[in-house]
Amino acid sequence: MPPEQAHVIPTPEASDVPPIEMSFGDHLDELRRRLIFAIAGVTVACIITLYFGSSILWWIQQPLSQVLRHEGLPAQTYGFKVTTGFAIYVKVSLISGLIVAGPWVLYQAWRFVEAGLYASERKIVILLMPFSAFMSTLGVLFAYYAMLPICLIFLIGFSTSYPPAGDTDSLLVDKLSAPIRDLSGISPPHA
Repeated sequence: MPPEQAHVIPTPEASDVPPIEMSFGDHLDELRRRLIFAIAGVTVACIITLYFGSSILWWIQQPLSQVLRHEGLPAQTYGFKVTTGFAIYVKVSLISGLIVAGPWVLYQAWRFVEAGLYASERKIVILLMPFSAFMSTLGVLFAYYAMLPICLIFLIGFSTSYPPAGDTDSLLVDKLSAPIRDLSGISPPHA
């Protein structure tokens, strides 16, 4: 290869130029529209997850319940305030709504950014999107089904392996607290 060709920077072809040119105001309008769509999607997802909050909480508590039974402890969670049960229900439901709406929010972000990309850049992103979604899902499932039980076994086993100074009861059970829910033998609630 001749030396003058080694440092040539490829330029985008005429067909690779973004098809739409927008003013700054048009970009702001498009951003506002995409944000409204994203917020609407999150709102709908949060309403749905609030309705199914009991089922979501049951699913989230299963690893803890199994480890507590494995360690010979009662499969109960404890609340230290009157509002703890309600606060946990709402927080878990809202976070679940954000997670469920995540693909919709990312799609809205993509629709906003897509107009400013070359066709070759769009192709790369479209090729990587399914792989990225698959790997993210795989990571969440690995964390829930593999790592969470291991961490809970270690932490609960460590907490119950020695008595605190001057007390022979477990660190996990406070005599003054009341159980929020007894998880032993409970099947998922039907909403």
